[in-house]
Amino acid sequence: MGVSLYACRAPVGEALGECRAPVGEALGDCRVPVGEALGDCRVPVGEALGECRAPVGEALGDCRAPVREALGECRVPVGEVLGECRVPVGEALGDCRVPAGEALGDCRVPVGEVLGDCRVPVGGAVEEH
Repeated sequence: MGVSLYACRAPVGEALGECRAPVGEALGDCRVPVGEALGDCRVPVGEALGECRAPVGEALGDCRAPVREALGECRVPVGEVLGECRVPVGEALGDCRVPAGEALGDCRVPVGEVLGDCRVPVGGAVEEH
C-alpha cells in the first residue's frame, strides 16, 4: 500500500516550502511525491486544488496524499477522495472499516459516489459543497 511518510520525505531534489531535503530525508510534517514543491500542503503531480493538493485531479479535504501513499492516519487509494478521511477500498482506518462501495460511520468509500460530506469520485476533484 505504498509508503508511510510520518515525517517529511522528499525525493531527489525536492523543495518543501521552507524545508529542503535530499533523498529519504525527513522534513517536518510534510509528505512529498516525486518532483513536487509544497508549502504546508502535499502536492503530487503538480496539482493544486484550493488549499489542498492531491494526486492527479484530486482534492482530499485537509489532507494531501500522493496516490497509494499513507499520510499519518490518512490513506488514499488511486482516484478516491474521502472528506477528512481517506481509505483504500476494503482497508481499515482506525475505527473506520470500508469495504468496496460501502459507507460506514463518518468514513465513506463507495467508488464514484457522494456520501454526506465525503465524496469519492474516481479520479475527480471534489470540494465540500
